[in-house]
Parts: sequence; structure tokens; C-alpha cells
Amino acid sequence: MNAQTRSNIIKALLHAASVLIAEDEFDSEAVDIANRTSRSRGAVGAKAVTPRVVRSLVKNKSAKILDFGAGKGADHAMSLREDGYDVTAHEFGSNVQPGVHDPDALRNGPYHVVYASNVLNVQSSKAMLRKTLMQIHKALRPGGVFIGNFPMSPRKLQGFTSNDMAAAIEEVFGHPPQYVPKVGAQPKDLGPKGAPKTPVFYVER
Repeated sequence: MNAQTRSNIIKALLHAASVLIAEDEFDSEAVDIANRTSRSRGAVGAKAVTPRVVRSLVKNKSAKILDFGAGKGADHAMSLREDGYDVTAHEFGSNVQPGVHDPDALRNGPYHVVYASNVLNVQSSKAMLRKTLMQIHKALRPGGVFIGNFPMSPRKLQGFTSNDMAAAIEEVFGHPPQYVPKVGAQPKDLGPKGAPKTPVFYVER
């Protein structure tokens, strides 16, 4: 066994170990904080930026899609389903509703697309954020795409910038994310100044 092969095996084992760690239960207080941000009105469903980006970029309606952190009513997922998309809704904690969310959503992948609307911003610790990103990464098939926004409010990680989020995504996915400048536009590489203040990130597995 040469040194390169040994290095690749070690990296694969470390990645597998980190996936197992990511599947541990989230801290109950952190779950409660995230659950309280669930929205039943306002910029949800067809009005929310993340599902609008999904509509603009995902033209194949038979693609298998996961709404990660769908919210108590899974409004985004329901709206996309009405438009003919194959969407599974995932939630945790007290937000889980029988008949609305699939309790086996993370095990029923892999998915072509995973999107997370107003999810990244409500992670209350770096450890929780990493677990969330690892779960998203694992849920995607190779070549699959993650789309997730990072709005200014609320941001539960104090002082955590959009560039910090880009770095966290890169750490899990192994390469920098892109961003979608507006609904209907194609993803772009981050420029010299990094990510915009309120980005919609786009990254392939």
C-alpha cells in the first residue's frame, strides 16, 4: 500500500466517523430554539426566496427533493408539491407533525436536491451547524445540490458572518459554495470579497 492510498483510506475513515458523530441527537435546548423560529405566515411557501430558487434551478420535476427543516406546516414543501415537484419534508423536535413530515426522511435518500429555508441562521452553536451540514451532505447523492439561505434575522450564532457560513459549508463539502445572486439567475462563484450579506448558497456534493 503506497502513501497516497493510505492517506485516502484515512480520510475516508475520518469522514465516516464525522458522519456518525453528526447523526447524534441534537441538544434539546438547541432544538427548542430552532423550533421556535418556525413560521406559518409571511415569507413562506411560494413567497420565500429559497423555494423560488429551487423552482428556477430545478427543471426536472421528477428529481428527488428534501426540504430540510421544513417547519411545522411544511409550507414550502406543500407549495412545491402543488407545482408537481417530488418533495419530502423533514423536521425535528416539537415541530414534527404526523402526516406532514416523514420521520425517515434522512434515511430515505439519497436526494438530487436538498434545500433549507431559514435553517442555517438558527443554528445556535458551531457544533450544531456542523451536524446539520453533515446531515445535509449525507442526504445528497453524489452530484446532488444543496441550496440554503442565510438571512440576517434571526442569526442565533452571534457575530457569525456569511463568510463564516461559506467556510463552514466548505469544510463539510470539501470545496467552496457558490451563491445565487437573485431568483432566476445561475449560481456564481464567491468573489474576492466573499459572500454577500444575505446569500442563498448553492453547493454540489
